[in-house]
Amino acid sequence: MFLCRICDEQVGGMSLINQMLRDLEERRKKEVSSNTNVTAVNVVRKRRWPWFVAGVALIAGGGVALMSNLSSSPDSVEPQSALVSPADTTVPVVAVPQAVVEPPANAVLSLQASETDQELRIVVELRQPVDWTVVRSDPRSIAVAVPLAVHATLNAGALHWLDHWRQVKTDDSYELIFSASGEMTWNVFNLASDSQHGWRLVIQGRVVENVTSSSYMQEAAPAPQPVAQPVAPKPQPAPTTQRATGTLKKQVTPREQLWSGAQQARQQSDLSEATRLLSELVELVPDDRDGRFELIKVLLQQRNAEQALQVADSGHQQQPDEPLWLILKARLLAETDQLAEALYALDVDPAPAVSQSPEFYALKAALLQKATRYQDALPIYQLLCGAFPQQPQWWFGRAVTADQVGDQQQARDSFRQALALPGLETQLQQYATQQLQRLGDGN
Repeated sequence: MFLCRICDEQVGGMSLINQMLRDLEERRKKEVSSNTNVTAVNVVRKRRWPWFVAGVALIAGGGVALMSNLSSSPDSVEPQSALVSPADTTVPVVAVPQAVVEPPANAVLSLQASETDQELRIVVELRQPVDWTVVRSDPRSIAVAVPLAVHATLNAGALHWLDHWRQVKTDDSYELIFSASGEMTWNVFNLASDSQHGWRLVIQGRVVENVTSSSYMQEAAPAPQPVAQPVAPKPQPAPTTQRATGTLKKQVTPREQLWSGAQQARQQSDLSEATRLLSELVELVPDDRDGRFELIKVLLQQRNAEQALQVADSGHQQQPDEPLWLILKARLLAETDQLAEALYALDVDPAPAVSQSPEFYALKAALLQKATRYQDALPIYQLLCGAFPQQPQWWFGRAVTADQVGDQQQARDSFRQALALPGLETQLQQYATQQLQRLGDGN
């Protein structure tokens, strides 16, 4: 039984893709400025996937950033992705097309940050979706504009990669500015709300290759500088008056032409043409992660889950070390009622490190629960709790699973730990409190 079904009907949910399509329909009514990347698409209805209607309480709980990025284009409501190269000094404005609403005063649930030796991750959790925009970025910092103030504290001093952060009020928004202590490739996206979390804005920085893990949590000692001897200045030649006779123009690659054409087709609501161009792009550059990801999104907007599954599967064959394709493949298999195949797809050796891809383990645990394999799901929740002890959703999943296998003491302890941590959904707090009353104090 899936976790949300264990919680009876207190924890409801719907397909992430269905939610995306519903919000796309609402978004069509909004006027789209021609100088932004926000686009409009024809909205198609997608049938409700039976087991997803039951809810996905813990699949997205660990930050299923990559999978939820199925809607990362400007015309969808699942995670919007804005990838920034370390060499770039400017970022195109990318807005998340959520319905514009006035956020309440207590809209911000939490502001959290975590890191590994190669990644910095900042999560702003809100009660409801808001529009956001990447206003500027460079390898050392990023600024994201949101329509409300973030009244929360973040101890940047406890993290190596986060140097400091600040909030600046502008005419019509607040800019959240995060500065890193090393050069980063920035990725910004949002996660839809689920049974355990509110809507989340995620700012993710991945350390560039020239910053090695050996330098993590260390400060390099300055090398002694040699004393320069005075040198007589050399005469400089007089400047010439020769002028350039031409202007250099950047040559557009075939990949860039296909990508630009696909984006234009999506802006014109021509999803068939966007599919054709993106398919050519993926055929031309099979390991193009963004192109393949965009193709999957367009296929799902056309309710073509079978072809999207094939694209994800070929992505896994091209990049077997990239957890994204495994997660997408398993999610699509599960949504098409192929639970055994989904679990088989996640049964890989070696599996990605839990610190690298907690969403991989979250999805696997949730699918094992759906298959009533609680004995197999429990160790995964224990692993997640060990890796992310400040995340209440893993303690909640561990508690429910321990209760299912008859370990009441572990269930009690885990429910208490989940309630003691900030950020647990109100409905889950109520459920955990009820279960603690049922289980007693254990004395």
